[in-house]
Amino acid sequence: MFAGIRKLWGGVKTAPEKDVITILYGSKSGNAEFVASEAFRHLKDLGQKASLKSLSSYKAEYLKEESTVLFVVSTHGEGDPPPTAARFFKQLFNLDEDLSGLSFSVCALGDSDYDDFCKAGRDLDGRLLKLGAKHFSKRVDCDEAFEAAASGWISEVAQVLAKSENQEALCMQKNDREWFFCSIKEKRRLNPGGDDVVFHIAMAVDSQHIYYRSGDSVGILPQNPSILVDQIVGALKLSPTDLVDAEANLSLREFLLTKVELTNLNRPMLERYQQVSGNENLADLLRETQTCKDYVETHDFLDLLNDFPYAFEAAQLTELLDPLRVRYYSIASFQPRTPNEIHLTVKQVRFHQKDRLRRGACSSYLSEWLEVGTPVSFFIAPDEEFRLPADPAIPTIFIAAGTGIAPVRAFLAEREVCTESRNWLFFGAKMFFGAKSSTTDFLYQDELETWKAKGTLEHMDLAFSRDQAVKIYVQDLIMRRGEEILKWIDRGAHIYVCGSLAMGRNVRSVLDTLLKARSPESSVSKLIEEKRYCEDVY
Repeated sequence: MFAGIRKLWGGVKTAPEKDVITILYGSKSGNAEFVASEAFRHLKDLGQKASLKSLSSYKAEYLKEESTVLFVVSTHGEGDPPPTAARFFKQLFNLDEDLSGLSFSVCALGDSDYDDFCKAGRDLDGRLLKLGAKHFSKRVDCDEAFEAAASGWISEVAQVLAKSENQEALCMQKNDREWFFCSIKEKRRLNPGGDDVVFHIAMAVDSQHIYYRSGDSVGILPQNPSILVDQIVGALKLSPTDLVDAEANLSLREFLLTKVELTNLNRPMLERYQQVSGNENLADLLRETQTCKDYVETHDFLDLLNDFPYAFEAAQLTELLDPLRVRYYSIASFQPRTPNEIHLTVKQVRFHQKDRLRRGACSSYLSEWLEVGTPVSFFIAPDEEFRLPADPAIPTIFIAAGTGIAPVRAFLAEREVCTESRNWLFFGAKMFFGAKSSTTDFLYQDELETWKAKGTLEHMDLAFSRDQAVKIYVQDLIMRRGEEILKWIDRGAHIYVCGSLAMGRNVRSVLDTLLKARSPESSVSKLIEEKRYCEDVY
């Protein structure tokens, strides 16, 4: 996407250049790279000398030679920097230099649905200040819908650096994702009788125009549950045909169904609601940080309307509600094996709260509302940091729980092609959601057992809490097989961890314990730096 820019500006040389504004980015999904590239473009248009570089090839010690740096950094996992920036962050936090000659600004990207919102950017900002560097423009934290906040940050830093008060505000070019339409070809439940409801969904695609690799994801723009939309219209005491935008002829019902977030809340949205409504009870809630956090995590927009009533006009909702967000799903298929299909593994998000069934927007949209043959729009989200080793003879260890098996299924289908590959799978049910059994929660059981019988899987260790008196999880199996795992790591094995954030945290902790017990110099962080430890956690 930005290869041409990188080739011309900073793609090879990484050491600082004098009198040049250095723009550094650490990106996982591509958004941080996109924002950094837009900052680079805008500064060049204003006649500024600028250099664009990835933190993957930049050493923290170079900062003492810099004068002006812009950082654009996303947050990955539980507040971590993206894998491409992990080495730089480690170097920076070990750096003992006076950076008082450095002026900088940080644009942090994140997702406010997570506790560690923009933590990597905040940590970077704090560390630079502690080393003596100075802000020339304060940090900006951007949520999932990052374009407006990031555009404002670019305009502000450019105004300072270009010393111009009359420049036009940046009009950020649209991220050039290519959207496709396909139809749902197959939809079947993977775990009949299980506590969770998990579906295998196959989307029919045209392989001549759509290409993906194992490790990639799809981005899908869902629709909100129609039942929830109708309940919200009723709570607003408005007509579903009332116009939210007269110029666009957009009705209230269509707006709520397809344009805005209803199933998720966040603190900024509550603050906007309180400013418009003036509700003092909501103001009290916002003053209690933990109580507000708990409310946001367990309530939706209908709850907000019922708990803090206000007579909104239809047009007011456009400024109140967040845009409907894209949801990402790991691709569970290997394209050469199913060239005209993309497979997804989708768990229905369903739970009861306040005597009402809550549904996830996209999981319900895919598994419940869309019938076979119904079209859906999506884009491919490549992840170049989540790939199999180039040499198929390098061993791989896959650690997955629940729907985290999706990318592992794609990887194993690719590894099956090479007979000399060595592969080990640890798999179990997702943690902390009730007892699980191999009879109901062993997703893709037939395929995995076939791979084991054929030798594609050299080892397959399973953890299902209901299958024995004492509950076990994948990290328990890892500890039991620690000695053999270390031998695989010594042979150069790559490790892939796929599943919930909680599972990922526990797996990393156990592996760190095993590695450091053998050698203080060994750690998961070192494996990450060597690009031998990859996570797909959510």
